[in-house]
This record gives sequence, C-alpha cells and structure tokens, in this order.
Amino acid sequence: MSSYYELEIDKIKEMILKKQYKRILLQMPQGMLDTPLQEVVEILTPLGSQIIVEGDPSYGVCDLAINKAIQFECDLLIHFGHNEFGFHQRIHSKSLDILLIPSYVNFEISSYFLLLSEKLAELGWNKVGLVATIQHLRNLKELKTHLDSIGINCFVQKEGQILGCNINTIRGFPNQVDGIISLHAGYFHTYGLLLSTPIPILQLDPFTGEIKQFSAIEREKLIRKRNHIITQARTANVWGIIGSSKLGQHHPYTVSRIEKILQDHNKSKILLIAENINLENLENFTWVDAWVDSACPRLAIDDHIYSSKPIVTFKEFLYLFEKVTWEELLTTGFF
Repeated sequence: MSSYYELEIDKIKEMILKKQYKRILLQMPQGMLDTPLQEVVEILTPLGSQIIVEGDPSYGVCDLAINKAIQFECDLLIHFGHNEFGFHQRIHSKSLDILLIPSYVNFEISSYFLLLSEKLAELGWNKVGLVATIQHLRNLKELKTHLDSIGINCFVQKEGQILGCNINTIRGFPNQVDGIISLHAGYFHTYGLLLSTPIPILQLDPFTGEIKQFSAIEREKLIRKRNHIITQARTANVWGIIGSSKLGQHHPYTVSRIEKILQDHNKSKILLIAENINLENLENFTWVDAWVDSACPRLAIDDHIYSSKPIVTFKEFLYLFEKVTWEELLTTGFF
C-alpha cells in the first residue's frame, strides 16, 4: 500500500539528522495508518528520536495535533496527507517544528483515459473544470495534458485542489464549463461538490478507474435533505453553538456573529467547545432546540444523523435569519 504514496522519506531523514530532534509526533489520516505508518516508523526509529503516533483520527490540516505535540514535549510534528491549503499563517508554532508531507500518489492513471474520453463524447462535454484532492494533484496535471491533446478545453483554478470543507477552486467555473471532472476516491468530497455547485460532476476514482456521473437529481436529493433540516431549525428558541478548540476549526469571528444575530432576535444560546466533537454527546443537552456548527462544516453535513436536533451550517444559519438568500445557498454552496 505504501508504494501508492510519496512519503518523502529522504527529506524527513535529512531534517531529523540535521536538527537531532528528541521526540517526534507522527500524524496520518486513517487511510494511511497501516503499511505507510509502519514503514515510516521502521525507517525513523533507528535515527535515535523517540517516535510517538497520534492515535486520534486526523481529518485534515485543520486538525493538526499541535497541542498534543507540545503537551508531550515533542520538538517535531510530521503531518501526512495535507498541505497548508486554506490555512496559511495559522499552523506555525514557535516551540514546535511542523513538517507537512502531502503524500502524493505516485502511479499513473493513463489507462483510464480511453473510457473517460468515451464518456465525455457521450455527454457532449467540450469544456470541463478539473479538481482533485491533494494526493492526486499530479494525476490532475496528467489528465489535463491528455484532455488538451484531444481538444477538450480545461479550466483549473489554483492547481485544482479541493478540501472537504473548501471547494473554492470551482468558483471560476460557472458559465464556462459543461461539467466538472474530480479525481478522488469515496463520496466525502462528492457531497461537498454537489452542495457547492449546480454544475454536473464526473468523479474519476484514481485507484479503481471507476467513473461516476452525478447529475442534478443527486444534487436535488441532498438539497432537499438540507432544506428539511433547516426547516426543523426555524422554530428553535434555544440555540447551541458548536465550537472547536482545534487550530483550523476555531473561528471566533463566526461565533461572535452567531451570538450577535441570536441576541438581536431574542434567542437563548449556549456555546459548546470541544476538541473532538462527538455529536452523540449533544443528546445530553436536552434543552437545546437546534445547533449551529461554527467548527468543521462537515459535522452538520455528514454527521447530523447522530443528533435528534437539527444541525445547520453557518451559511444555513445566516439564511434562517435572512442574512443570505436561498438563491445564494444554491449558487455559492451550503457551507
């Protein structure tokens, strides 16, 4: 499995040997906790540093384990699977060195191009937007080269990277493209795209070559679910504000704005702060009528099923209190 990922071992070893770190914290997403993690531990252990592994799930660069690294007196945190995208100037620490390893996949996807070309011809797409998760940005360049060669006009914004909580790289696409091709595995990022744009989407799984088409029907299903939750929250008198102590999910300005809006509308509120937010725990707050998520917006999108009370994103909250319109949600996204 580790052969799929470029772990930049030589770069890591050079840095450790140069600075002689005493204690190192390794942080990886769940999909890399098997062979890739084992390989890194086996290679770094003989260098003399104590190796500690972050045991909690890692959800992104917003979830850097800086506090744990400092608590356990680590002098280096190595985070695999993400880069600084969207979090510039926020992830540095004076007492801790931080190394981000994007972990690009290192295989080609050219064997999938014939089937993809046939699909594009079937759909009649001549202009496409291209996006990918960080591991597949190099594959995205490979794909663009192929599509250029067969006369497909390609649009890429800011290298084309998307995060589960940040789909802003598609903002330049409306009225320019017939559809979006996204390189990623699973459905997590697909749902983010569907709730952020009305443009049709083709998902190409770089690991399997499977091509999935997502039309307006799939988007409409998700929108109806969000509308149902928003409607449930409309009559709430007591609001719970979900906050996070994580560096990349701590948004004090958002919390302040939520509190101000609730105050202006004579609504009661309680601010809940946690590092790892377990929505099942929200069931203990029986007096809360609805929740607004100021932390990771995907908590409201993906995990709302674990709460009997409605959970809305910040943008959905703004819609409820007439700060944005329904049309703005449909065109700019629900989070």
